[in-house]
Amino acid sequence: MNFKDKQDRYFNRRHFLKLCGATVIGGIAGSAYAFGIERQWLSVESVTIPLRNLPEVFAGFTIAHISDIHYDQYEPEEVVLAAINEINARKPDIVAITGDFITLRNSHAEAIGFLLKDLNPKEGTFACLGNHDWIGHEKRVLPYLNKAGVQTLRNQNVTFNRRGSELTLAGLNDAWFGGTNLNTALAGHRNNSPVIAMMHQPDMADELSRDPRLSLQLSGHSHGGQICLPGYGPLHLPMTGQKYSSGLYKVRDAWVYTNRGLGVITIPFRIFCRPELTIITLVPA
Repeated sequence: MNFKDKQDRYFNRRHFLKLCGATVIGGIAGSAYAFGIERQWLSVESVTIPLRNLPEVFAGFTIAHISDIHYDQYEPEEVVLAAINEINARKPDIVAITGDFITLRNSHAEAIGFLLKDLNPKEGTFACLGNHDWIGHEKRVLPYLNKAGVQTLRNQNVTFNRRGSELTLAGLNDAWFGGTNLNTALAGHRNNSPVIAMMHQPDMADELSRDPRLSLQLSGHSHGGQICLPGYGPLHLPMTGQKYSSGLYKVRDAWVYTNRGLGVITIPFRIFCRPELTIITLVPA
């Protein structure tokens, strides 16, 4: 082997080792960012939604929407507290939480209830349950939510009344385990009152939007994909969270908003998909 061949081989090997080293360092740095920074970097999204049949008296009605807290050993308390502090500072009319308070361990239910008790909206905090709440025995989650002042709607509704006009909020059971039933949830509803439904799985909008009473569906479940790549999008989305995975959509005559969630699942990383608090302002269409 001549000198030039030896030199080329040396530099090729050196280049390869540098590339490997850079890949390892980049992987470590990326993992550190995904685990230690973005996972805790709360994004506050402000969305105005024109709601059909919304009475003028409800113009400017604000909903603080959070979802998928997944409180467990991987969920930093700081991101939950940041969301709670931001919500209280903005003084919304209501807080809507669209399920998955815990992941699997029932022992975390008491802890998340302890945190959520500090929420202080004008007209109450309301929730539906997600699939992980049912896996984790929802009856053990409910006492702590109730103690925290979170009213959990299980195929039920509440009605807000302002000067004789009404706005209805329904909470639907989880589609995987709870038995979603919009008709049951809207028992006693008056036809001229717009309906907002909390439904954990966003892709249920294809079915629920067939009901003309529904004006807005609030969902979570997808986590926005949790790990997203520029130009490609989410690497993985769960069943019933693939079609309407993040943000605002129009399905038939209803709107659907999917929140990216506060917590994580399976892999405790977030990349190009920050945890989300949504401040929704309703206006008449």
